[in-house]
Amino acid sequence: MKIRKGVLFSFLLVAGLSFVGFSPQSYAAKQKKNLIDDSSLDCSGSTVGKVIVVKKGSDVIVKVKITNGIPNEACGVFWVCSNGGCRDGNGNCSLRLGETTMNGSGKGKFKWKGSIPFEGRVYFDISGTAGVYYSGVFDAP
Repeated sequence: MKIRKGVLFSFLLVAGLSFVGFSPQSYAAKQKKNLIDDSSLDCSGSTVGKVIVVKKGSDVIVKVKITNGIPNEACGVFWVCSNGGCRDGNGNCSLRLGETTMNGSGKGKFKWKGSIPFEGRVYFDISGTAGVYYSGVFDAP
């Protein structure tokens, strides 16, 4: 009987450790930052929306929601590597993910999914001819 208990305990221990190490994609880290109107380029301003970054396996999903932007403004969405502070991005580490256009009420959405373009900390610039928005710094996805 002691052998069976020992085998059962070993099996349960291994199964438990496997479960603890198991991280399904639905539990991947999700980060959210306010998106601010950064016309002065000093990382201050009013909140105009949010940016959400979710890691899914080796991919990442970026969602931008602008709730109070400049009406009818078209803006590029840029992934920028960060050294950890306000707008301290590396000029060699920036990628345009796409474009979003606000409607007549200044609302817009953008979604992008793909492989992580650059490792490390990042921030998002959403910029057009009249508006500049900044997301704040995200930890490495």
